[in-house]
Amino acid sequence: MVHTVSEKLTDPAEAVSSITPGSTITISGLGNMLCPEMTLAALEESYLSDGTPENLTVFTPIRAGNEGTGLEHLAHEGLLERLITGSFNTATQPGISELVTTDAIEAYAFPMGISFQLLEQQAAGSPGLLTDVGLGTYVDPRRKGAKYNRATEDLVEVREVDGEEYLFYRTVPIDVAILKGTTVDRHGNVSIEHEPNELGIRDMAMAARNSGGTVIAQVKRIAESTHGDGRSIAVPGALVDHVVVDPSQRQILGHDCVEEALTGRIHRSLQPEERSDVDALELRKRIILRRGLAEAKAGDLVNLGVGMPVYLPAVAKERDRFDGITFTTEHGNIGGTPNPEEFGSHYNFESQLKSADIFRLYQGGGLDVSFLGLAQIDGDGNVNNSNFAGMLRGPGGFIDITNRTDRLVFCGSLTAGGLDVAVDDGELTVESEGRNRKFVETVDEVTLDGQAALGAGSEITVITERGRFDVTDDGLVLTEIAPGVDVDRDVRQHIAFDVAVDDPLTTYDLDALTTSRV
Repeated sequence: MVHTVSEKLTDPAEAVSSITPGSTITISGLGNMLCPEMTLAALEESYLSDGTPENLTVFTPIRAGNEGTGLEHLAHEGLLERLITGSFNTATQPGISELVTTDAIEAYAFPMGISFQLLEQQAAGSPGLLTDVGLGTYVDPRRKGAKYNRATEDLVEVREVDGEEYLFYRTVPIDVAILKGTTVDRHGNVSIEHEPNELGIRDMAMAARNSGGTVIAQVKRIAESTHGDGRSIAVPGALVDHVVVDPSQRQILGHDCVEEALTGRIHRSLQPEERSDVDALELRKRIILRRGLAEAKAGDLVNLGVGMPVYLPAVAKERDRFDGITFTTEHGNIGGTPNPEEFGSHYNFESQLKSADIFRLYQGGGLDVSFLGLAQIDGDGNVNNSNFAGMLRGPGGFIDITNRTDRLVFCGSLTAGGLDVAVDDGELTVESEGRNRKFVETVDEVTLDGQAALGAGSEITVITERGRFDVTDDGLVLTEIAPGVDVDRDVRQHIAFDVAVDDPLTTYDLDALTTSRV
């Protein structure tokens, strides 16, 4: 076994030459963060110049990189054969999305937390993971079995234990792990002191090693030691086969500097920036978020979904409620202020769990409330946030998060695509209606089984700019309304199913919801 970094150092082309045709690889990254860009670019160059390696399978919990970077380097028919991931993005990864939607590759969309935990199980030599996460959703084989397009292999099964149903997700042997760190020491140990998140890289390395595979670590620099503390090591050198050094490597792709407040190493005041974040939001979003904040209680442990909810901490500071609430996001950070520009990173986080652990906390019911975006909802309270209107997104951590959370609060406008509202004399008017309905007769894909979630004890609320809805055993009920909104004209007309209305309706305090501070 090689124990010195000098024997592991290699250039990117040589490192990827160890990848053989038909290999299964896992790749670190979350959009622009922790993405081993130089190594992935070398893999693309190898295929384009020599036609090898071909027919690769990628198993990765999160999409690495964005347009032209990260996983997009593998967006070539022939290079990629199968993709198993927790997230897609049609807008920022058009190459991968085209391969999926044109059946050029096989594609599966697993819950993100399950994906991280499958890496753990693969490292442990387990055949799979038994869990109730995903029952009733499109991951359930009685719906789609997580399959998109031409994918046919059954990777998820229904199994019964003691009379209860569970899903069994099969593990995936890993031939190559391609990871990003910050520093490698003389023994090949890799630390991540410049990185905002951990993102499961140790589990990726262990899964590859225990599958008889190879670990490639891309870093920025070599040092005699990292910090003299073995607890700071993200990936032990004994697990690393090849080290690629990229001195120009960035903490976040597209950003020139290292932001220490995203690494937990320093604390930085953010109040001026956060205030401008709130003020810059469209009026409808400010109304939704300020009303949504009322659903959080002092002492709550809160999860924030991607999109509109990441601005909720700024609203909480504006309302002097930030210190009573602990905000988390699905990539491991607890406390501090989530960064709206790079979802999953936090300024001034208080602690950080590894990826598989944060999802265990979520899946088992550790959250008090989760604030999530809304793409589609139907009359039974089924929600689709994974595949809609030609936008392939995948579930991300949504299915894991909603598994046992006490209170689920969906934040979104009643319609989408050109919606514009105004408030005058304390009343809301719709200046321009959205072209696309969100409250639909049947969701395109079930990312949350609304009635099953209710049966498991979750409370489900939808906050829009026009009113608040509760999901009940009998369907959706409109329980609050904004002043100036006509129920028939402004609500029912834009919902594809019958919705019950409380009598009397509670009314939004629009003056409070449109004022910067109260």
